[in-house]
Amino acid sequence: MILGMLGSAAKESVSREVLLRAGERLERAGARFDLVDLAVEFPHPHALEDYDDPPPGSQTAQVRARVAGSVAVLLATPVYHGSYSALLKNALDHLTGEAFAGRPVGLIAAGGGPRGAGSACDQLRTVVRALGGWSTPTQVATTAADLAPGEPLRFLEERLDDLVAELLAFVRTAAGPVPGPVPGPVPGLVHGPVPGPVPGPVHGPVPGLFPGAVPGSVPRPVAGGPFPVLS
Repeated sequence: MILGMLGSAAKESVSREVLLRAGERLERAGARFDLVDLAVEFPHPHALEDYDDPPPGSQTAQVRARVAGSVAVLLATPVYHGSYSALLKNALDHLTGEAFAGRPVGLIAAGGGPRGAGSACDQLRTVVRALGGWSTPTQVATTAADLAPGEPLRFLEERLDDLVAELLAFVRTAAGPVPGPVPGPVPGLVHGPVPGPVPGPVHGPVPGLFPGAVPGSVPRPVAGGPFPVLS
């Protein structure tokens, strides 16, 4: 099960819409998607006295159980003053330091502009790492304008495709290989000796560098000009 944690209390928020689109992709790929609406299910501040030994049925015990039952997580948040929501932080504060261990975590943030949304995703990467998880390389930092038909929406859809593909690839890799011998070569891997000689030192110009440059040369400034030369 892949858990989507929604950090928005608004019924028609951009972060909700984008998270649902991600969930639809996961379900089309055969995964089970479970949406946690934090504003409905876990809205209260967590009790500090419950952290070390949460009573059965407490909010802390419940949110930990939902995360423990997942193989991957999607975090979706609106952006407030350049950061993620207090609703999402409250839920993350319920978790132990290894709550995301062995799990990929996808990040979705919706703000007034892409810069604020990107900053919120950057901050969540730090939190995911602190909880032992792995943030997918692709994040979705979006705005309401991206949902309008046209090029921005197509780009958003592509980002969601990439994010979902990375989540699923990590889950499948973590599950391990299928037992038994590999029936023949694996596409994309080299079996047997590499044809041809092993490349030796480079003699002469290297494509993409200044003529006559040798890899490893250190640029130095040219007096009176802005361009470096290689020596």
